[in-house]
Amino acid sequence: GDGKELAESLLRFHTSSVVKNILKVACEHIDEFELMKLKSPVKLHEPDFLSDEDILNAQFQQINLKDLATDDDLLSVDVDSFIHKESIQQIKKKCGFVAQAMIDILISNDIISNNDKIDLDSSKWTVKQTETIEFLTNLLSKLKNLDSDKNKNKKGKQSMAVFFDLEKFLIPKDNQNQNPYEVPNIHAAVSLNSKVKFSGPKMGKSSRVCRSFGYDRFLRVALNRSTVRGSVESWKKELCKPIHFGGRVYQFLGCSTSQLKEEVCIFFAIEGIGIPYKIDVKEVYALMGDFEKIPTVGKLLARKGQQLSGTIPTVVVEMENVDILDDIVSEEEYEFTDGCGEIGTSLALKITQKLNLYEIPSAFQIRFGGAKGV
Repeated sequence: GDGKELAESLLRFHTSSVVKNILKVACEHIDEFELMKLKSPVKLHEPDFLSDEDILNAQFQQINLKDLATDDDLLSVDVDSFIHKESIQQIKKKCGFVAQAMIDILISNDIISNNDKIDLDSSKWTVKQTETIEFLTNLLSKLKNLDSDKNKNKKGKQSMAVFFDLEKFLIPKDNQNQNPYEVPNIHAAVSLNSKVKFSGPKMGKSSRVCRSFGYDRFLRVALNRSTVRGSVESWKKELCKPIHFGGRVYQFLGCSTSQLKEEVCIFFAIEGIGIPYKIDVKEVYALMGDFEKIPTVGKLLARKGQQLSGTIPTVVVEMENVDILDDIVSEEEYEFTDGCGEIGTSLALKITQKLNLYEIPSAFQIRFGGAKGV
Protein backbone atom coordinates (compact mmCIF):
# COMPACT_ATOMS: atom_id res chain seq x y z
CA GLY A 1 0.00 0.00 0.00
CA ASP A 2 0.91 3.68 0.09
CA GLY A 3 3.94 4.28 2.34
CA LYS A 4 2.62 7.53 3.81
CA GLU A 5 -0.73 6.00 4.82
CA LEU A 6 1.02 3.01 6.37
CA ALA A 7 3.37 5.22 8.39
CA GLU A 8 0.56 7.44 9.64
CA SER A 9 -1.54 4.46 10.69
CA LEU A 10 1.44 3.00 12.55
CA LEU A 11 2.01 6.28 14.40
CA ARG A 12 -1.68 6.49 15.23
CA PHE A 13 -2.29 2.99 16.55
CA HIS A 14 1.00 1.54 17.72
CA THR A 15 3.72 2.38 20.23
CA SER A 16 7.21 2.74 18.92
CA SER A 17 8.51 -0.80 19.61
CA VAL A 18 5.94 -2.20 17.21
CA VAL A 19 6.70 0.54 14.68
CA LYS A 20 10.36 -0.26 14.93
CA ASN A 21 9.89 -4.00 14.29
CA ILE A 22 7.54 -3.52 11.35
CA LEU A 23 9.69 -0.85 9.73
CA LYS A 24 12.80 -3.03 9.99
CA VAL A 25 11.00 -5.64 7.92
CA ALA A 26 9.92 -2.96 5.47
CA CYS A 27 13.54 -1.81 5.05
CA GLU A 28 14.47 -5.22 3.71
CA HIS A 29 11.99 -4.88 0.85
CA ILE A 30 11.90 -1.18 0.03
CA ASP A 31 14.97 0.80 -1.07
CA GLU A 32 13.53 4.28 -0.89
CA PHE A 33 10.66 4.92 1.46
CA GLU A 34 9.93 8.22 3.15
CA LEU A 35 8.10 8.45 6.43
CA MET A 36 6.28 11.38 7.98
CA LYS A 37 7.65 12.13 11.46
CA LEU A 38 6.58 14.66 14.08
CA LYS A 39 8.49 17.93 13.73
CA SER A 40 7.84 18.79 17.39
CA PRO A 41 7.29 15.34 18.92
CA VAL A 42 4.55 14.92 21.49
CA LYS A 43 5.97 13.69 24.79
CA LEU A 44 5.03 10.03 25.22
CA HIS A 45 4.68 8.23 28.53
CA GLU A 46 4.91 4.48 28.08
CA PRO A 47 2.60 2.84 27.09
CA ASP A 48 0.37 5.83 26.10
CA PHE A 49 -0.80 6.28 22.49
CA LEU A 50 -0.92 9.36 20.28
CA SER A 51 -4.43 10.79 20.32
CA ASP A 52 -6.32 11.81 17.19
CA GLU A 53 -5.87 15.45 18.20
CA ASP A 54 -2.08 15.03 18.52
CA ILE A 55 -1.89 13.48 15.05
CA LEU A 56 -4.00 16.18 13.39
CA ASN A 57 -2.17 19.11 15.04
CA ALA A 58 1.36 17.80 14.57
CA GLN A 59 3.90 19.31 12.17
CA PHE A 60 5.52 16.64 9.99
CA GLN A 61 8.83 16.50 8.21
CA GLN A 62 10.37 13.91 5.88
CA ILE A 63 13.13 11.65 7.18
CA ASN A 64 14.83 8.53 5.88
CA LEU A 65 13.11 5.30 6.88
CA LYS A 66 16.36 3.51 7.81
CA ASP A 67 17.28 6.32 10.20
CA LEU A 68 14.03 5.87 12.07
CA ALA A 69 14.38 2.08 12.18
CA THR A 70 17.74 2.36 13.94
CA ASP A 71 16.83 5.22 16.26
CA ASP A 72 17.90 4.34 19.80
CA ASP A 73 15.43 6.81 21.31
CA LEU A 74 12.38 4.74 20.32
CA LEU A 75 10.25 3.51 23.21
CA SER A 76 10.32 -0.20 24.08
CA VAL A 77 6.88 -1.62 24.88
CA ASP A 78 5.82 -5.24 25.43
CA VAL A 79 3.72 -6.42 22.46
CA ASP A 80 1.49 -8.42 24.86
CA SER A 81 0.15 -5.10 26.16
CA PHE A 82 -1.91 -4.82 22.96
CA ILE A 83 -3.75 -8.09 23.61
CA HIS A 84 -6.82 -7.96 25.84
CA LYS A 85 -6.45 -10.69 28.46
CA GLU A 86 -8.78 -11.71 31.26
CA SER A 87 -8.28 -14.05 34.19
CA ILE A 88 -10.04 -17.41 34.22
CA GLN A 89 -11.97 -16.25 37.29
CA GLN A 90 -13.29 -13.15 35.45
CA ILE A 91 -14.30 -15.16 32.38
CA LYS A 92 -16.01 -17.84 34.46
CA LYS A 93 -18.34 -15.31 36.13
CA LYS A 94 -19.74 -14.26 32.73
CA CYS A 95 -20.27 -17.76 31.27
CA GLY A 96 -23.09 -20.28 31.14
CA PHE A 97 -23.13 -23.72 32.78
CA VAL A 98 -21.13 -25.72 30.20
CA ALA A 99 -18.26 -23.21 30.00
CA GLN A 100 -18.09 -22.95 33.81
CA ALA A 101 -18.20 -26.74 34.09
CA MET A 102 -15.29 -27.10 31.68
CA ILE A 103 -13.24 -24.59 33.68
CA ASP A 104 -14.08 -26.25 37.03
CA ILE A 105 -12.98 -29.66 35.69
CA LEU A 106 -9.63 -28.24 34.54
CA ILE A 107 -9.03 -26.34 37.79
CA SER A 108 -9.86 -29.37 39.97
CA ASN A 109 -7.29 -31.41 38.01
CA ASP A 110 -4.61 -28.70 38.55
CA ILE A 111 -4.33 -28.07 34.80
CA ILE A 112 -5.21 -24.37 35.05
CA SER A 113 -5.84 -21.91 37.89
CA ASN A 114 -8.27 -19.06 38.52
CA ASN A 115 -5.46 -16.49 38.16
CA ASP A 116 -4.30 -17.68 34.72
CA LYS A 117 -5.09 -15.29 31.86
CA ILE A 118 -6.14 -15.93 28.26
CA ASP A 119 -6.79 -13.53 25.37
CA LEU A 120 -10.58 -13.67 25.46
CA ASP A 121 -12.80 -10.62 25.87
CA SER A 122 -15.88 -12.03 27.59
CA SER A 123 -17.55 -8.60 27.69
CA LYS A 124 -18.50 -9.11 24.02
CA TRP A 125 -20.59 -12.19 24.86
CA THR A 126 -23.91 -12.63 26.65
CA VAL A 127 -24.43 -15.64 28.92
CA LYS A 128 -26.61 -17.22 26.25
CA GLN A 129 -23.91 -16.75 23.60
CA THR A 130 -21.34 -18.46 25.85
CA GLU A 131 -23.43 -21.63 25.50
CA THR A 132 -22.93 -21.77 21.73
CA ILE A 133 -20.59 -24.26 20.07
CA GLU A 134 -18.63 -21.32 18.58
CA PHE A 135 -17.77 -19.84 21.99
CA LEU A 136 -17.11 -23.20 23.70
CA THR A 137 -14.80 -24.35 20.90
CA ASN A 138 -12.87 -21.07 21.04
CA LEU A 139 -12.63 -21.23 24.85
CA LEU A 140 -11.47 -24.86 24.89
CA SER A 141 -8.83 -24.10 22.24
CA LYS A 142 -7.40 -21.22 24.30
CA LEU A 143 -7.43 -23.33 27.47
CA LYS A 144 -5.50 -26.04 25.61
CA ASN A 145 -2.89 -23.50 24.54
CA LEU A 146 -2.67 -22.20 28.11
CA ASP A 147 -2.10 -25.73 29.41
CA SER A 148 0.57 -26.34 26.78
CA ASP A 149 2.42 -23.14 27.69
CA LYS A 150 2.25 -23.82 31.43
CA ASN A 151 3.10 -27.49 31.69
CA LYS A 152 5.38 -28.08 28.69
CA ASN A 153 4.34 -31.76 28.53
CA LYS A 154 4.88 -32.35 32.27
CA LYS A 155 1.27 -33.50 32.55
CA GLY A 156 0.76 -34.23 28.89
CA LYS A 157 -1.10 -37.53 29.08
CA GLN A 158 -3.30 -36.46 31.98
CA SER A 159 -4.19 -33.18 30.27
CA MET A 160 -4.95 -34.89 26.96
CA ALA A 161 -7.35 -37.31 28.67
CA VAL A 162 -9.18 -34.47 30.43
CA PHE A 163 -9.46 -32.36 27.26
CA PHE A 164 -10.64 -35.44 25.31
CA ASP A 165 -13.56 -35.83 27.72
CA LEU A 166 -14.33 -32.11 27.64
CA GLU A 167 -14.74 -32.23 23.86
CA LYS A 168 -17.94 -34.24 24.44
CA PHE A 169 -19.50 -30.94 25.56
CA LEU A 170 -19.02 -29.67 21.98
CA ILE A 171 -20.89 -32.55 20.34
CA PRO A 172 -24.52 -31.70 19.54
CA LYS A 173 -26.94 -33.57 21.81
CA ASP A 174 -28.49 -35.40 18.86
CA ASN A 175 -25.10 -36.91 17.93
CA GLN A 176 -23.52 -37.40 21.34
CA ASN A 177 -23.34 -41.16 21.05
CA GLN A 178 -24.35 -43.97 18.73
CA ASN A 179 -26.21 -45.52 21.67
CA PRO A 180 -29.32 -43.38 22.19
CA TYR A 181 -29.84 -44.81 25.68
CA GLU A 182 -26.66 -43.31 27.13
CA VAL A 183 -26.04 -39.75 28.31
CA PRO A 184 -22.88 -37.86 29.33
CA ASN A 185 -22.43 -38.08 33.11
CA ILE A 186 -20.26 -35.72 35.15
CA HIS A 187 -18.16 -37.55 37.75
CA ALA A 188 -16.76 -36.19 40.99
CA ALA A 189 -14.52 -37.65 43.69
CA VAL A 190 -14.94 -36.35 47.25
CA SER A 191 -12.30 -36.54 49.98
CA LEU A 192 -12.61 -35.89 53.71
CA ASN A 193 -10.64 -32.65 53.30
CA SER A 194 -13.57 -31.29 51.23
CA LYS A 195 -11.46 -31.36 48.07
CA VAL A 196 -13.54 -32.33 45.04
CA LYS A 197 -12.02 -33.54 41.79
CA PHE A 198 -14.28 -33.46 38.73
CA SER A 199 -14.03 -35.50 35.54
CA GLY A 200 -16.10 -36.21 32.47
CA PRO A 201 -18.43 -36.09 30.84
CA LYS A 202 -18.38 -39.88 30.44
CA MET A 203 -21.11 -41.81 28.65
CA GLY A 204 -23.38 -44.01 30.79
CA LYS A 205 -26.97 -45.15 31.17
CA SER A 206 -29.49 -42.60 32.37
CA SER A 207 -31.92 -43.09 35.24
CA ARG A 208 -35.61 -42.31 35.40
CA VAL A 209 -35.00 -39.18 37.49
CA CYS A 210 -32.18 -38.12 35.16
CA ARG A 211 -34.51 -38.31 32.16
CA SER A 212 -37.04 -36.15 34.03
CA PHE A 213 -34.65 -33.27 34.83
CA GLY A 214 -31.78 -33.61 32.34
CA TYR A 215 -28.34 -35.15 32.81
CA ASP A 216 -26.64 -31.82 33.64
CA ARG A 217 -28.60 -31.57 36.91
CA PHE A 218 -26.76 -34.58 38.38
CA LEU A 219 -23.27 -35.40 39.65
CA ARG A 220 -22.06 -38.97 40.10
CA VAL A 221 -19.97 -38.63 43.27
CA ALA A 222 -17.46 -41.28 44.40
CA LEU A 223 -16.01 -41.41 47.91
CA ASN A 224 -12.25 -41.09 47.64
CA ARG A 225 -11.13 -43.26 50.56
CA SER A 226 -7.71 -44.18 49.20
CA THR A 227 -5.81 -41.91 51.60
CA VAL A 228 -8.05 -41.47 54.66
CA ARG A 229 -10.86 -43.90 55.33
CA GLY A 230 -12.50 -41.91 58.12
CA SER A 231 -15.49 -42.77 60.28
CA VAL A 232 -19.08 -43.13 59.16
CA GLU A 233 -19.92 -39.89 60.96
CA SER A 234 -17.14 -37.97 59.20
CA TRP A 235 -18.31 -39.16 55.77
CA LYS A 236 -21.89 -38.33 56.67
CA LYS A 237 -20.86 -34.73 57.39
CA GLU A 238 -18.91 -34.59 54.13
CA LEU A 239 -21.86 -35.83 52.05
CA CYS A 240 -24.21 -33.35 53.72
CA LYS A 241 -22.11 -30.48 52.37
CA PRO A 242 -23.20 -28.96 49.04
CA ILE A 243 -20.90 -29.26 46.01
CA HIS A 244 -20.40 -26.15 43.85
CA PHE A 245 -19.87 -26.94 40.18
CA GLY A 246 -20.50 -25.06 36.94
CA GLY A 247 -22.15 -22.14 38.75
CA ARG A 248 -24.65 -24.48 40.42
CA VAL A 249 -25.21 -25.91 43.92
CA TYR A 250 -25.54 -29.70 44.17
CA GLN A 251 -26.88 -31.64 47.18
CA PHE A 252 -26.97 -35.31 48.11
CA LEU A 253 -29.97 -37.09 46.56
CA GLY A 254 -29.41 -40.83 47.02
CA CYS A 255 -27.93 -43.95 45.47
CA SER A 256 -28.98 -47.30 44.06
CA THR A 257 -28.01 -50.64 45.64
CA SER A 258 -25.26 -51.21 43.09
CA GLN A 259 -23.99 -47.63 43.49
CA LEU A 260 -23.85 -48.15 47.26
CA LYS A 261 -21.57 -51.18 46.76
CA GLU A 262 -19.31 -49.05 44.55
CA GLU A 263 -19.31 -46.25 47.16
CA VAL A 264 -20.96 -43.90 44.68
CA CYS A 265 -23.90 -41.57 45.24
CA ILE A 266 -25.89 -39.05 43.22
CA PHE A 267 -25.99 -35.29 43.88
CA PHE A 268 -28.72 -33.05 42.42
CA ALA A 269 -28.46 -29.38 41.36
CA ILE A 270 -31.00 -27.46 43.43
CA GLU A 271 -30.17 -23.95 42.13
CA GLY A 272 -27.73 -21.95 40.05
CA ILE A 273 -27.08 -20.77 36.50
CA GLY A 274 -29.53 -22.15 33.93
CA ILE A 275 -31.98 -23.35 36.62
CA PRO A 276 -35.19 -21.27 36.47
CA TYR A 277 -36.22 -21.81 40.11
CA LYS A 278 -34.84 -23.50 43.22
CA ILE A 279 -36.07 -27.02 43.93
CA ASP A 280 -35.21 -28.86 47.13
CA VAL A 281 -34.24 -32.55 47.14
CA LYS A 282 -37.36 -33.25 49.24
CA GLU A 283 -39.46 -32.03 46.31
CA VAL A 284 -37.56 -34.45 44.05
CA TYR A 285 -38.38 -37.28 46.45
CA ALA A 286 -42.07 -36.29 46.28
CA LEU A 287 -41.96 -36.54 42.47
CA MET A 288 -40.29 -39.97 42.72
CA GLY A 289 -43.18 -41.50 44.70
CA ASP A 290 -44.78 -42.00 48.09
CA PHE A 291 -42.25 -43.44 50.55
CA GLU A 292 -44.06 -42.67 53.82
CA LYS A 293 -45.14 -46.26 54.52
CA ILE A 294 -41.62 -47.71 54.24
CA PRO A 295 -40.57 -48.49 57.84
CA THR A 296 -36.79 -48.96 57.63
CA VAL A 297 -34.01 -46.62 56.48
CA GLY A 298 -32.28 -49.35 54.43
CA LYS A 299 -35.41 -50.20 52.46
CA LEU A 300 -36.21 -46.49 52.02
CA LEU A 301 -32.77 -45.87 50.50
CA ALA A 302 -33.18 -48.91 48.23
CA ARG A 303 -36.61 -47.80 46.98
CA LYS A 304 -35.40 -44.28 46.21
CA GLY A 305 -32.31 -45.76 44.61
CA GLN A 306 -34.41 -47.74 42.14
CA GLN A 307 -35.12 -44.53 40.26
CA LEU A 308 -31.44 -43.57 40.33
CA SER A 309 -30.14 -46.79 38.79
CA GLY A 310 -29.20 -46.88 35.10
CA THR A 311 -32.03 -48.10 32.89
CA ILE A 312 -33.09 -48.06 29.24
CA PRO A 313 -36.47 -46.41 28.55
CA THR A 314 -38.69 -48.50 26.26
CA VAL A 315 -42.47 -48.12 26.11
CA VAL A 316 -45.14 -46.44 28.23
CA VAL A 317 -47.58 -48.88 29.85
CA GLU A 318 -50.89 -47.52 31.10
CA MET A 319 -52.14 -48.89 34.43
CA GLU A 320 -55.36 -50.08 32.76
CA ASN A 321 -53.20 -52.64 30.94
CA VAL A 322 -51.69 -53.96 34.20
CA ASP A 323 -53.08 -56.80 36.34
CA ILE A 324 -51.93 -57.31 39.92
CA LEU A 325 -51.53 -61.06 40.54
CA ASP A 326 -51.29 -62.87 43.86
CA ASP A 327 -47.91 -64.33 44.70
CA ILE A 328 -47.40 -68.08 44.79
CA VAL A 329 -46.71 -69.12 48.39
CA SER A 330 -45.78 -72.63 49.56
CA GLU A 331 -47.36 -74.46 52.49
CA GLU A 332 -44.31 -73.47 54.53
CA GLU A 333 -45.14 -69.83 53.57
CA TYR A 334 -42.11 -69.39 51.34
CA GLU A 335 -42.85 -66.85 48.62
CA PHE A 336 -41.59 -68.04 45.23
CA THR A 337 -42.75 -65.17 43.00
CA ASP A 338 -41.40 -62.13 44.85
CA GLY A 339 -40.36 -59.65 42.13
CA CYS A 340 -41.62 -61.91 39.33
CA GLY A 341 -44.37 -61.33 36.80
CA GLU A 342 -45.65 -62.05 33.31
CA ILE A 343 -45.64 -60.04 30.08
CA GLY A 344 -47.87 -60.39 27.04
CA THR A 345 -46.40 -61.26 23.63
CA SER A 346 -47.52 -58.01 21.97
CA LEU A 347 -45.84 -55.83 24.63
CA ALA A 348 -42.71 -58.00 24.55
CA LEU A 349 -42.58 -57.48 20.76
CA LYS A 350 -42.83 -53.69 21.15
CA ILE A 351 -39.92 -53.68 23.64
CA THR A 352 -37.87 -55.93 21.34
CA GLN A 353 -38.40 -53.53 18.42
CA LYS A 354 -37.56 -50.53 20.62
CA LEU A 355 -34.25 -52.14 21.61
CA ASN A 356 -33.50 -53.25 18.01
CA LEU A 357 -33.17 -56.90 19.08
CA TYR A 358 -33.31 -59.78 16.58
CA GLU A 359 -35.66 -61.95 18.61
CA ILE A 360 -37.95 -61.67 21.61
CA PRO A 361 -36.07 -62.49 24.85
CA SER A 362 -37.53 -64.99 27.27
CA ALA A 363 -37.21 -62.50 30.17
CA PHE A 364 -36.76 -58.78 30.91
CA GLN A 365 -35.35 -57.13 34.02
CA ILE A 366 -37.61 -54.13 34.59
CA ARG A 367 -38.30 -50.99 36.54
CA PHE A 368 -42.00 -50.13 36.45
CA GLY A 369 -43.42 -47.48 38.75
CA GLY A 370 -42.22 -48.43 42.21
CA ALA A 371 -41.66 -52.05 41.27
CA LYS A 372 -38.56 -53.83 40.08
CA GLY A 373 -38.08 -57.43 39.09
CA VAL A 374 -38.25 -59.92 36.23
